Amino acid sequence: MFFTSEYKSRQLVTFVWSLFFLALMVNTIYSEEIFQSRIVYYPSGTQYSPVNQAAQLLSTTIKNSLKACAIACNQNVLCRIAEYDTSASGQCRLFEGDIDTTGSIITLPSQSRVGVVQISASLFSQHGFPCGTSCQENRYLTCQNDSTCQCMPHTYWNTTASICMPQSSLVGAPCQQNMSMCREDLDYSCLPTNQCGCKLHLF
Repeated sequence: MFFTSEYKSRQLVTFVWSLFFLALMVNTIYSEEIFQSRIVYYPSGTQYSPVNQAAQLLSTTIKNSLKACAIACNQNVLCRIAEYDTSASGQCRLFEGDIDTTGSIITLPSQSRVGVVQISASLFSQHGFPCGTSCQENRYLTCQNDSTCQCMPHTYWNTTASICMPQSSLVGAPCQQNMSMCREDLDYSCLPTNQCGCKLHLF
């Protein structure tokens, strides 16, 4: 079977446009992913137990649904944990941190549910890039003074996992030197013992 040059040209144009729309669709999905958040909720009867509630609690409000609480978390770029309790008149508590190093999920006889923002390395792929438009619409990175995309406040860059992880707000928590693993806004730093603690001020 023979094809004319015109037919081949038409096929090539169609193929190019298909690739263009596919790339556009993938980029749109990715843009929505880094601007929004995916929250996975645990069953009823769960509650978040932070290692330092005073430092990690972002807000306590009343919401009329689990979805409204999740939306409130998405609107706060520091939020990583959302807890909704129908037995407490729809109390919605938002926290910084995670369920591995800065807190845990406990079970108790209540109607509360814990939602955890899902984190993956792809959300931080623009870390270190020039700001431009890279991190202006990204809830996981922020533009710093050196005009590059860096971790949000109270988080640090984990080079092994290639993600921004929460800084510890607990005195005595394990840390590594030169990684900013301790809450600097609380005047904590990684001490020579490789534990988070208050900085020593010499006069």
